[in-house]
Amino acid sequence: MDRGGIPAIVFLILYFALCSWVSSLLLSKQVSWRSRYTSIFIHTTLRLAAQICGIGYAVAGVEHSNWLVAYFVFGAEGYFTLVWCAFRFLISFQNEVTGNSWIEPKREGMSWSEYYRKMPHYPVLYFHYSLAGANALIIVGSLKGMNTDLSDPSRASEIHTGVILRDVGTALFMAWVLVLGYFCFRSYKYAQTRNQTRFLFIIGATVIPLLVRGVYGILACEITQWNYALPESYDSQGLKPGALAAEYLLGTTMEWSTCLLLLCTSFISLDNGRSQGSSLLNEKVNSKDKTQQDVHSVA
Repeated sequence: MDRGGIPAIVFLILYFALCSWVSSLLLSKQVSWRSRYTSIFIHTTLRLAAQICGIGYAVAGVEHSNWLVAYFVFGAEGYFTLVWCAFRFLISFQNEVTGNSWIEPKREGMSWSEYYRKMPHYPVLYFHYSLAGANALIIVGSLKGMNTDLSDPSRASEIHTGVILRDVGTALFMAWVLVLGYFCFRSYKYAQTRNQTRFLFIIGATVIPLLVRGVYGILACEITQWNYALPESYDSQGLKPGALAAEYLLGTTMEWSTCLLLLCTSFISLDNGRSQGSSLLNEKVNSKDKTQQDVHSVA
């Protein structure tokens, strides 16, 4: 087993703990499978798959690069689902505290056609499409130029293209993380109890590790010794110590910390003080709907 085996095993255990936690919440029916916690279950499952691939690469050796490719693909999916998780938690906060969300319309009481007609007026539609596109850019960019030597001039263009794709994809993720922070700030006025304030504070706190994770994603493209697509990042024991430390400290640890923060909200009840916050947001949502109806009637 090469040097990457031990941290891969450590985080396999840590993610198994989080996966077991959220699974117990779901299986014991403390929370619904249609709740925000299902998104955490999906994330932890993907990260477990990534860590298993990391262990496979450590055991099989550097010549079996398919294990490493699978590790980074699952890792990219993990970051994608984690940003998605954070937004799901904020949307749930708005729905539970106020009865409505200006990020995503509620499906209840609407036909699918009505629901999709409303979607373009809410940020969630653009969030989903841009995040899916960013995820695709990161995966394609990660695979482009894999194990390519910088001294090979015929592959220089492919390497450069891969770096650009990864940078653009990661920048889109970071942009939405900043939007998440702004949305949390805007939602603060709806918090009427200490528990609601704590819940929102935890969601806002996830912005920090998510941004660190994004910065690492860009640095891993720009610093040759950290770029796992290049042979300069490897020796006979797999990833070199610097690249390995950066991956687990700035990447995996940040994701695990974010996941832990989100799961800690399971101890917080949002059941009190709904009326005042509800009136504030319902007034805004109803005003938006009335404006849309007026526009349609004029048309």
